[in-house]
Amino acid sequence: MSVKYIITLDEYIFEKYYYGLDGNFQEINGELRNELDRAKTFETFESAINYCKSNTFKFNNQEIDAYPEISDLMEKYNIEVRAVLVDAPKNIYFDKEDVKKVIASGDDTYNSVIVVTHDGKLLLHKWINPLEVQKYAASSGEVSAAGNGYVGFEAASDKDYVEETYKRLMQAWRSSLLNEGKFIRGLDYNDPSIDVEEIKNNIENTLKEKY
Repeated sequence: MSVKYIITLDEYIFEKYYYGLDGNFQEINGELRNELDRAKTFETFESAINYCKSNTFKFNNQEIDAYPEISDLMEKYNIEVRAVLVDAPKNIYFDKEDVKKVIASGDDTYNSVIVVTHDGKLLLHKWINPLEVQKYAASSGEVSAAGNGYVGFEAASDKDYVEETYKRLMQAWRSSLLNEGKFIRGLDYNDPSIDVEEIKNNIENTLKEKY
């Protein structure tokens, strides 16, 4: 599995353009991995973020700030850094036991969130700011606030909690794969309609079609 990071321009909430080698934004037509030869790519999320923060972007004669200190959700254009999967991940999916182990490994003295890497592995990420988790493929959604018992051995022994977290992660992971590796934040609520077996079939079919 390999991944590249690119800069995109969203029009309102829709991903519409990618930043090209010529320093201009180009309209996205089809799958982004087919545009990588023409896009400015980065090996790491951090290098792409640093580039964004040290450069000025223009589109339609409008100057656009990348990751401003104060974000306006009503802005027409927003610059984002996102991953693009070049090929299929090594681990297609994880199971409840993996989720249980990650929860059990947590330290409840700091905020954390469960994330899925682009290789399909689970990690417990120490939460500092929301931008940092976007280098991953997906997250469980809600942040496990310190001191509330969301991680650790006791939390891992709660079967319902493990099951709900597993389903949210699987759903977000599927959405990330459908979107070529774009970061997807999981739901903050429990959705009883989530069917894990259906998600697994979707993942298998998606990877066969794309890679």
